[in-house]
Amino acid sequence: MYASIADGGVICDECRKKAAAEAEQNSERDALIYRIRFDIIDALKYFNANSLKKLENIALNEETGKMLQKIYRDYAAYHLDASNIKSESMI
Repeated sequence: MYASIADGGVICDECRKKAAAEAEQNSERDALIYRIRFDIIDALKYFNANSLKKLENIALNEETGKMLQKIYRDYAAYHLDASNIKSESMI
């Protein structure tokens, strides 16, 4: 499974290949697609279903936390034109 920043969610391998080919054809450096595991999907579902206050108590392993941080940063930069935010607390 893959997470597509441009599509705003999870995509299959065929869609990933298509998006990567389109990015290459348009001379884009990065298609903003990440290979993800079920723990990433579970965490994203949890974030979506719970208030921000509950997120303070969530425990993630380091690898999952780093991947989620990258996904959220890229998502904000792509969809909110927020690539130059200096404080992550704004996101």
